[in-house]
Amino acid sequence: MTPQESLSFFAGQLERSSNGLAVAQASRNWRLAAVNYGQLFKCHLMQGLISWRLQQDPTESLCEALAVVAEGISTLRTLSHLPDAEKNLPIGKAALLASLTGKRFEVANAACATLPFDSQLDFLLATSRPIDTKPALLIAELRKSKRTSLAAETYQNYFDILASEGDSERIEDLTKQGELLFVKRARDSFFSGGDQTEGGGPDNSLVVDFRLAVALKRARKRSNSLHAWAW
Repeated sequence: MTPQESLSFFAGQLERSSNGLAVAQASRNWRLAAVNYGQLFKCHLMQGLISWRLQQDPTESLCEALAVVAEGISTLRTLSHLPDAEKNLPIGKAALLASLTGKRFEVANAACATLPFDSQLDFLLATSRPIDTKPALLIAELRKSKRTSLAAETYQNYFDILASEGDSERIEDLTKQGELLFVKRARDSFFSGGDQTEGGGPDNSLVVDFRLAVALKRARKRSNSLHAWAW
């Protein structure tokens, strides 16, 4: 599909997921609600990433995605009566969007601790300090599997950028490496089999690496990369 066709497709998916969420809320089915909140988040994020790739301001779509998760946290806590209900939502990615857009976003630490390794890394990329040691431990876990080796290398690149704040030349080199790593996702089984927002398979030319944008923004580095945040 062309970018415009993809934008129309995700607009249609938004309507379907909104209807599904209404059914879930009416039946007080928190698991079904979580699924539909996840789909709504993905659709808004994809619309933002596609617009970004087209050099159009993605802020509105990214803020809508973030708002979906914020609403989802409140709804799931109410329906499930679980204090860490948000672990069933894409809170790691939401934290990244909050970092980009400057919006406030808070989740329970207990929920973050139970996320998959890559989701924990997303949250840390958005919130941690360069001296924190936990990212290295989580990246080491990703390196243990050949299937997630590219993901491990990619996350290492992000945290290397964070640790290089103030070293413009090194960050420029790391940015170029990050761009090449993103291109590799097109033929990588882990990314191709994952969410479309990851840029695996044919979606590689449709979206951008918003995590790389977060790393660059937090390292206070202006860049001409198509993946850099410019809004």
